[in-house]
Amino acid sequence: QRAFYVEGGSYVASNLAEVQHSGYDANLHGIYATSDVTIENNVIRLTENNPVGIYAGPNSIARNNTIENTSSGGNWAIIAASGTQILNNTVLNNQNGITLSSVTQQTLVQGNVFKLSGGTGIDVSSNSLVRIFNNTLIGNTGGTGLNVYSNSHPTVHNNIIGNFSSVINAQSEIYDLLYNDVYGNTANFSGPGLPATAGQLVTINDKGSPSDIYSNISLYPSFTNTSLNDYSLQASSPCIDAGDPAIVDPDGTVSDIGAYFYDVGRTPYNVKIDTTYDATIKISWDALVSDSLQGYNVYSKQSTANDYVYQ
Repeated sequence: QRAFYVEGGSYVASNLAEVQHSGYDANLHGIYATSDVTIENNVIRLTENNPVGIYAGPNSIARNNTIENTSSGGNWAIIAASGTQILNNTVLNNQNGITLSSVTQQTLVQGNVFKLSGGTGIDVSSNSLVRIFNNTLIGNTGGTGLNVYSNSHPTVHNNIIGNFSSVINAQSEIYDLLYNDVYGNTANFSGPGLPATAGQLVTINDKGSPSDIYSNISLYPSFTNTSLNDYSLQASSPCIDAGDPAIVDPDGTVSDIGAYFYDVGRTPYNVKIDTTYDATIKISWDALVSDSLQGYNVYSKQSTANDYVYQ
């Protein structure tokens, strides 16, 4: 009933799991991780309505996985327990995205793309304090983007939520609802747990776009190619540099809204300097897939000199 059942402290990566089942079975999963498991770079294909893609047990990490549903139905793509990190996953054509119940504030949902056939993008319940940062949630004109209830209090920053019947249903108080882009929804915000005047576009943000007092905007994000499930941002996107200024993107600029940041190529990412060589300094950095730069000019100076010299 589970393609992969993984015990605590394990690592499961780079697998293909196909799950076929037409009847209801609560124990049917592509990957079931008990606790302290890293689940990375797997592809899980759900061909019927009821399987769960990934169950991430307490303190597990689910990162860079793809969950596809060929039936346009589906249970939850991801069920996450307390202390988990759900990072940079892609969910395509499933009915529901991720559900979190009774989770602590150490639980993080970040950098995920959920393109759903209906249902709920993120469901938060039972005294949960999850952090929800920089996700892209795309519905199919129905369902709810973010559903919060049962005394849960998430922190919600830098997310794109579009094409749902309701973008956020807050039956419990959302502690922070900042720097999000909600667009194309029948109703943007509802529920008694919303911050006062959330969604009322009475001011402008730092980019000059109409926003509420929490810098939430309601503009089409200018995705690159939605027909190919490419939800990266074009250069004209109002989401670029419109995120939380306390968060810095890898290119050194103010954070963007959504799962993918737009790289303007200003700063090398993750610079490493090695001075172990005799009279030599080795400088390296990580390449970015979206980076169009071919290299950088390096300048240096002695601590007593006034000017930098090109090397």
